[in-house]
Formats: sequence, C-alpha cells, structure tokens
Amino acid sequence: MLLTSLVRMKAVCLIVLILSTTLANAEPLPFSSSRARLRTRLDRSLPSIQVGPLTTLKANSFLSSSPATTPIVPPGPAKISTGEYRFAPQVDPEIMERHETEVWAKAYWPQNLGERGPSPIVFLLHGNHTTCAKGSHPHEDTSCTYTLTGTCPTGMDVLLNHVGYDYIGEHLASHGFVVVSINANRGITCGYSSDNDFGLIGARARLVLKHMKLWKEWTKRGAAPTTLVARRQEFLGAIDFSHVGLFGHSRGAEAMRAVHHFVRENKNSVITQIPELKIRGLFEIGGTDGLGGASYDALGVAWNQVLPLCDGDVSDMSGYRPFQRMLEQVEEADPTPKSVYLAWGTNHNFFNSEWQENDSYGCENHQAIFRQQDWESPSQRQLGLLAVSDFFRAHVGSRRQPILARHFNPLYQLPSMTTEITNVDRDMTISPSALYTTRFESFNQPTGVNSHGELNSAAGVQIEHGLNPGAKSHHARIQWTRAGTDVFFQSNWAAPGQARSMAGFATLDFRVSRSSDLQVNSDPLTDFSIQLVHQDESLSESVPVSQFSQVRGPVHSLNLYQTVRIPLSAFPQAQLEKARGIRFMFDRTRQGEIFIKSIRLATRSNIEDTFTAPVRLTRASWKKANDRIRAEILRYSTQYKADLRLRTNRAFISTTRLEKNSPQLLGQDVVEMVIFSLTRFPVIEDLPVLMIGQKEFRAIRFDNGSTRRLILSIPKADWDRLEPGQAMLLKYGRRLRFQLPAFDPTRLK
Repeated sequence: MLLTSLVRMKAVCLIVLILSTTLANAEPLPFSSSRARLRTRLDRSLPSIQVGPLTTLKANSFLSSSPATTPIVPPGPAKISTGEYRFAPQVDPEIMERHETEVWAKAYWPQNLGERGPSPIVFLLHGNHTTCAKGSHPHEDTSCTYTLTGTCPTGMDVLLNHVGYDYIGEHLASHGFVVVSINANRGITCGYSSDNDFGLIGARARLVLKHMKLWKEWTKRGAAPTTLVARRQEFLGAIDFSHVGLFGHSRGAEAMRAVHHFVRENKNSVITQIPELKIRGLFEIGGTDGLGGASYDALGVAWNQVLPLCDGDVSDMSGYRPFQRMLEQVEEADPTPKSVYLAWGTNHNFFNSEWQENDSYGCENHQAIFRQQDWESPSQRQLGLLAVSDFFRAHVGSRRQPILARHFNPLYQLPSMTTEITNVDRDMTISPSALYTTRFESFNQPTGVNSHGELNSAAGVQIEHGLNPGAKSHHARIQWTRAGTDVFFQSNWAAPGQARSMAGFATLDFRVSRSSDLQVNSDPLTDFSIQLVHQDESLSESVPVSQFSQVRGPVHSLNLYQTVRIPLSAFPQAQLEKARGIRFMFDRTRQGEIFIKSIRLATRSNIEDTFTAPVRLTRASWKKANDRIRAEILRYSTQYKADLRLRTNRAFISTTRLEKNSPQLLGQDVVEMVIFSLTRFPVIEDLPVLMIGQKEFRAIRFDNGSTRRLILSIPKADWDRLEPGQAMLLKYGRRLRFQLPAFDPTRLK
C-alpha cells in the first residue's frame, strides 16, 4: 500500500514539472537552470518493442474518450539544464530582406554535457499563431502587434510560442539530446509577405539555418551567450552535427521540410559552413504544404507526420500530400522510412501548450480526447511526446535504437501507453526506393489492367480505377454486396501461365480506406482475406486481414489511408518463386466498399535487421469490437455533421488605395483594400484567400497587427480587368467565410 502511494505521488510531481514550466516574461533567462529528474520503475522500452499488428482490444479501443488518468511518458536518466538566448531585432538579409526579425530560442541539454561526447541536436519550430496574449490559463490570443513592432498592446504580453514545447525539449534532453526551440515571432509569425512566399515558409527555414550557424560556432569555438549558460565554453566540442533532428508544427513543419531541402540541395550559404551537417530525422505535426511557393518533400531522411483527425486549422490535411508524393519517388538515394500517424480525437493546437484555444469543429465518427470547452489536453501532449521520443531515439544519434521505429510500423503493436489514450492508424513505407520496395499494383492503368500491363481478374465485385485529384494518386474502388470465397479481386503481375518471383521479400503491403457510405459499410470494421496466386492458378492458404490490422473508419471527411503489412511468412505453403497474382477475397464481411491503392512488396520489415513474427488477433475479439461500436459510429457521425456547418460572417471595406512598388508583390503597383470585421480574423495555418468572382488573391496581411483588420493587395493590372458587381468572399480554410460587398472599382478614387 505504501509503495503504491509513493508511485502515485511521483506521478503527480512529474505532471506538475511538465505542465508548469513557462517563462514569466519575454526576456531571456539570466542563468542556466538545472532540474533533477524523477526516476521511475516503469520500463520505457517494453511497450515499443512488443510485436503484433495492434494492442489488445479495450473498452475504449475504437471510440476513445479522455482517460481518467493520463499516462505519463517517463523521462530519460539524465538530469537537464535549460537556458535562453535572444539577440536584438534587426533586418537580416539572411532571413528576411525588408522586415526585422530576431534570433531567440530556448535550449535544453543534459548536464555534464562535456563528459558525454558529442551529442545529437534537435531543432524545434512552432507554427503560425498570434504573438500577443492577455491573461493566463487560458490566455486570450488576439493580437499580432509584436510581429511588426516588437511590442504588445497595453495589458498584453508577448506570447511565448516556442515555450509550448517545453515538455518535448525537457524529455529529449533527459535522453541525451541538445534541443533548441526557436521563437519565430518577430517579422514572421502572424505575418504575410511576398508574392513567392505568402506563408513565410522560406523565411522560417532561413531562421532555423541561422540558429544552426550559431550552434556550430558555439560547438566549434565556444563563446555561447551568458544569457544561455554561465560557463561560455559549455558547448565547446559538445554537439554532433552529423546527427541532427528537426521537429516542426503547422507552418513550422513545412519550414523544417524546406530546411531539409535546402541542406540536401546545398541551397544556403550556412550549409557550406557546416560540411558535416546531416539531418537524420524529420518529425512533423499538422504540417502545411505549398505555402512557400514550392512543395518540399523529405527524401533521404526518416520522416513522420502526425495528422490530428479533429484538426480545425489545417483541415484539408495538407500534411498528407508529401507522403503521397514521396511514395512515387522510387529513386530515393538514401532509403529511409516514411510514415503518417493518424491520431484519433486530437486537434491542431493542443500539441503546443501555449496555444490555449480549441480549434476543432468536432470529430467525424469518433470522440475527441478533449472537451470542446477545454483549453489544453495533457493526454494529447503525452500522445505526441511518446511518438516524438521513439522517433528521434530510433533515428538520430550515435546511440540510436532502431527497434523503437516499430512504433510507426503497422506490422507491430502500438505502445500500450498510446492506445490507453486513443487510437492511431498508421500509413507507412519502409522506403519508396526501388532498392527496398517493388510496386505490384499502382492502379494507374484503365480498370481491369495491372500496372505491369496484364489483365486482372474479378468476380462478384464492382471495381473502378480512379484518380484522387488533390493527391494526384491512383486507387481502385471495390464494392461487394455478399460475402463468399467466389467474391474477389485479383491483381495479376504476370500473364496466364507465367510468373514472377516474390522470393526475398519480407512483407506484402497495401494501403486501404473505407468509403464514407455507412449504409454499404454497415459494419464498423471491414474484414477480408488475402491469397497468393501461383503460376498454375492454384491458391495459397488464405490469411484474414483482421489478423494483422483493423480496417476501420472513416474518421475524416477526406479519404485517409492506413497501410496493412502482412509478412510473407504468413503464407508458409505459398510458391513464392512462382507467383502470378494477389487475390483479395471478400469472404468475411457481408458487404462493403473500400479503396485500395499502392500494393507493394518490401524487402525489409523494419529499419533494424531483426524480425519477430507478429501476434495474430482472434476472430472472436474482432467480432466483439465490431458489435460494440456500431451504434456509436452513427451517433458521432450525426454530431460531426452538425459541428461541420460552414460559418459565414460579414466584413466591410473601410479604405481602398493605390500603393506604388508594393513589397508584398515584388515591387508591383497594387490596389490595397483595408477590410474590417466585428468578428476577429483568425490566425491559422491556412492562408486566407480573397475571391473576386472566380479569381483568387493571396497577398493578405494584418493591418498593424490588428486581428480585426486585414489589408488585401491586388495587382493594379488585375484590378483594371475585374468586372463590377462580382461577388467578393474571403475564404479561411474549409470552415469559415467572410462575405464582402460586391466588387466596385469606383471605390478607388
């Protein structure tokens, strides 16, 4: 009894330490602080190395509610120190040419750094948000004045966006990492800039490279600022730039992808000053895509994207697009895993403890792990922390533990600590490289034809190949109305009587998503069987998909896929060297409609060489879960549709003026319209778009940081071609609109 009480007391103390670490004001810390870390008897590694397709089914396994007690991710063994540095704002052409920015960050590192040998370093970057706040817990985030002026209105304080990842910085430091959380407030956060970088993705990336340059100097020559450390030689020789990790949230995620691109393509002068620089891991949460004038991928680096499935900010799930593109990059020079982590019940903001406003409009077909009135979610942060911890410890550092990468591999169980919080669907490839992955079927040919040009086979199903225009990826839609061994789709990569070899491959992988038609998909889970087809048309034993994965959902209005991975060892009687095709036999669920894309054969099961056969689920446990959640799916679907309704507000034009040589549009002459609204314009990751008729304009910025006034810049040449009377609408993502008066060119005098 006494031991139980002590363990509970330790857990409470740890919660307080994680959630209470904030700065009292925006000034740098005057000294380096140290904090003793609590020890725990919990074995951190065990949940991540247990194998199997998913964890044991629990009562809250499918429609999760916030658990009564949030599991706490234990820290590592090292005691840590923290410090902060902040330099005077200036116009720095290496970051932005026209606006003042500042180099400001908080750092975390293990004590006795010099005794550990060179340590890996991880840089963290927040996304787009306001820069001034009023009050606390929760604070009210309503102003962007600091972005432009470096000050906040009376009664408001600088919003410490970078401190929102204290829980990540402290944890990674306890595992031996040096961590730098960058503040991008001045000139960037909440700002809109030039025609070729509306989302300031490039500016954010260059700011990160600036910090890298400083840390290279401090590890090469010492002389770190005294606001960071009392002993200025603290980091001399202490950092290993051949093991760098990047973490980004929202626009910060896309910016970190841009940093990787700049490093890979040697497109920044800072890179030549760090010749040993090697980025080993890139972790994103709710990332944007295409806001910087280009779309960046993460080839040659281990990459994971967390998609919050109740995200009301980046509601188009644009962070999925890099994964879709990278799956087509068969020539990845440095084969590395890519994964998407679909986190049920999570929103966009609550991964940052300083973003104290719920952005979600509700969750489709499942329950949030927070209440709509909440201003934070400790459960959500712990979910993210466990994923971040396993990712960087698996991929970054000379002491990395590759086995932890199983966390992101659907062939293996999720950590039980994760499933105690919510469900996660995983989409992944061990690498898109042809060295590791062979394409069996991409559905990029007309219906009925395999990607290799051979005719497919089908019976008792309706099948149609299609193209997802947004992702530019192909899929097959398959529908069946009865179950049976004679109801199947068979993808053939060889002609009748011919064969190709599957010998030497480790797994059969395919991506699957259920359609949103709940009448056709009346069962919450879909199950079917897989067989291998031999040269002589004989079939291997059948393997139920439910033994390795749960095909469930949908839990978002967009088609989001999960990867099913089946080890070829599950077909012990198969003639792998004489394989003609793969049969999807719909014998287990009475009716359904699914989308399948990208059938692949992988040569490796995980990034480490060891392989343990997954534990299979039983049919009884699958059926019990299916029956339990049937009514819940319909209830949450109805609730989500009510929450999803489009919000339309009114906005008004106060001023229309001609601006010569606009810096927002690269020196063009523009017409600027100043609009205002009684409802504040939100500061989110999606770019606001002005629609005049069918024409779009994106050069939009806040007027002196006020979130009630926006300035819309329209090239004068375009203004002169616009027709009077056209409808004007300001679009904010998928959920919010501001209706403006009809276009009237006579407003410009």
